[in-house]
Amino acid sequence: MVEKVCLTIAGSDSGGGAGIQGDLKTFEALGVFGASVVTAVTAQNTEGVSDVHCVPAASVRKQLEAVVSDLRPAAIKVGMLPDREVAEAVVAFFGVKAAEGALPPIILDPVLVATCGDRLSAVTGATFAELAPFVTLLTPNIPEALVLSGLTPDPASNPRAVDSEPALAVDPALVVDSALVDEMGRRLCGVWQAVLMKGGHWENGDAVEDRLYVGGVMAASWRSPKLRTRCTHGTGCALSSAVAAKLASGWELEASVAAARRYVYGAIAHGLQRLGGGQQGVLAHSWNRLERAVPRPTPAELAPFTALAVAHAGEIWTGYVDHPVCRAIADGNVCHRRFRRYLVQDLAYLGHYLRAHALLLYKQRKPTPQSLAGPLRNIAAILSEIRQHRDRLRQGAKENKENDYENEEEEDQENKGEDEWESESLVTTAYSRYLLDVAATGSELELRVAMYSCLYGYGVMGKHMFERATSQRTLGTDIVDQWLATYSGCEYWEAVLAAQRELEALIQASPPSPRDLAQLLQIFKQTTKYEIEFFNQAA
Repeated sequence: MVEKVCLTIAGSDSGGGAGIQGDLKTFEALGVFGASVVTAVTAQNTEGVSDVHCVPAASVRKQLEAVVSDLRPAAIKVGMLPDREVAEAVVAFFGVKAAEGALPPIILDPVLVATCGDRLSAVTGATFAELAPFVTLLTPNIPEALVLSGLTPDPASNPRAVDSEPALAVDPALVVDSALVDEMGRRLCGVWQAVLMKGGHWENGDAVEDRLYVGGVMAASWRSPKLRTRCTHGTGCALSSAVAAKLASGWELEASVAAARRYVYGAIAHGLQRLGGGQQGVLAHSWNRLERAVPRPTPAELAPFTALAVAHAGEIWTGYVDHPVCRAIADGNVCHRRFRRYLVQDLAYLGHYLRAHALLLYKQRKPTPQSLAGPLRNIAAILSEIRQHRDRLRQGAKENKENDYENEEEEDQENKGEDEWESESLVTTAYSRYLLDVAATGSELELRVAMYSCLYGYGVMGKHMFERATSQRTLGTDIVDQWLATYSGCEYWEAVLAAQRELEALIQASPPSPRDLAQLLQIFKQTTKYEIEFFNQAA
């Protein structure tokens, strides 16, 4: 697989718990290759920060050029920018790359104050705002959010706007209320694309709540039980780096934040409390290497890989199983001629799908009767699907299509293009070639995942369509409703569950590393994209 690269632009932490060191540990733990641009060298340990040396802006610029021109990072995390000159160098570099269309997602952790309360940067909120056009997500702590939003808590902890930038609050025990957090999040969204308001400094009972604001509204929130621990040094660095790592791996923003929170929560829970003599312990960045990349099944989640894959695909998965064509099929108003176009292409694809299953048999290094049974069962089912498709196409040719056209001119236009869609379309060719490429070059597990989004997606889609259809009408006997009955039926769903059990068991028997898991999730996501394009042929 192609190695994903994440770049951190930040200061060095000589104690190893935060900054560049913490970022690189996070990248490694989450399966991406880490590169770095050092903006400052600090003298710090578990007791605090004793010195900050700014790296000259010219050196920062040369580091950026060297790394980006060669390694081409898939995501960038920006942390400590110690002075205006360094900040302006970074802004200028981003501007050039944005103009070239070569700027990846950027996460900005506006490091102004360390978790222990020590001031780390002389950069003002106005200077940080120059980065806003390039930043995908801003992740301030509460003191930093106060600076950047221009708000300050009054004695009653209610939001109050001020005319000038407030003095940076450096009290690590600072506590604000929910209303101020919400006001800061909304106000910051007036400048930044998205803002993650972290809950470490605001009062919320026995829980920690983080809120994601996008477009001025709260898009998502997460609550976790508070951990009674002092191992919090470098939490902001780890969180922003973890989001960058997930974005680099192809995850959507909301899913990336959720995964990053889980990672940091575990790093705090497994923290090294007895390291050093200071009041703060450090994170256990590699804690997830002690855990499985794919959790074990539980009564609440019998298919953990499936859950991860669907979460990783995010809105793309929703766009597949709730495709407009599927809704039209359920409502009984899909165009039959266009649906026949889809069936012709699906018939062509099933031939390639059958070849992929044959290769799945070949890829088994130590086949047993049990391991061969699943693919052979699927091959028999695919042959049955092919026969059904052919029968439906013959039936469809006899059905009256008059209601599919508003006028004769539209019918003539459809008939003119009929010869084109009787042959394999470019979408069908692209999808099947991707599948066969995975079959030829990938592992058995990668091939199973490549075929899984189709099988599992049709099962989920069939259940959704059946529920929608039967709530408003009675299914008929035309080719569309026959197709719907097949993929919403118990026989097909049993086949889906059987394939799911085999896939989940294979993953549990040989747990993938975080890097291998990222590849599997990307394959699932890519085939889901192809499924959407496939259904677009019937639109």
